[in-house]
Amino acid sequence: MSDQKLKDRLRKLLALSRSSNPAEAALALEKAQQLMAQMGLGADDLELLDINGEEVDALLTTSTTPPLYVAGLIRMVADAMGVDVVYTPRKRALHFIGHAAKAEIAGYAYGVLARQLRRQRSEFLKGQSKRLKRATRIGRADQYAEGWVYAARKKVATLAISQKEEALITLWKERNMGDLDTCKNRPAKAVRGKDDAWSHGWRDGKNARLDHGVNGSAPSHALGNIRQIGAA
Repeated sequence: MSDQKLKDRLRKLLALSRSSNPAEAALALEKAQQLMAQMGLGADDLELLDINGEEVDALLTTSTTPPLYVAGLIRMVADAMGVDVVYTPRKRALHFIGHAAKAEIAGYAYGVLARQLRRQRSEFLKGQSKRLKRATRIGRADQYAEGWVYAARKKVATLAISQKEEALITLWKERNMGDLDTCKNRPAKAVRGKDDAWSHGWRDGKNARLDHGVNGSAPSHALGNIRQIGAA
């Protein structure tokens, strides 16, 4: 049986141990204790059962220094869902870390928004004159994407992480990911036509949406930092 299945079984047993039926509760608690011993878990590990790292494809980058618009989108989703996030360039993966349900939703939300942005940035890039230098066209597309993320972020309300949950997330990362480095990012090049490109992205980004709805206004427009593992 996999570790995840064992954890799921342990959660069910712990839930049953709070049953109003004394016999059922006692039996469930006994089985839970046996399973904890089998898994090598102590009482301090129980709170970590609800913390998970949802791994998803980074989709927009494989670089150890991702574009600013990618870092902004990642941070926006993490803040909106009240989770932390770690980027693993070697695996081209993101790990949204927090309460299992929130981490799963964050992974879904990132996938939806990243695909929207990738598609619209590609459409914008195709609309640029082929007579322009490639660096200029790419620079404008990146400016477009930064404007898109800025506009989308203004629609998203951030969900605060409680101190207790933050401590559990930190502990989970220490146990599962080891030492982490701050992930640097690179802003779009200041090419000719950058302002128009950014404004175009901002207009399109205002229409960004998730199927389950992300509404509200973010109290901060800062794109923030993400963490990375395995950059070397």
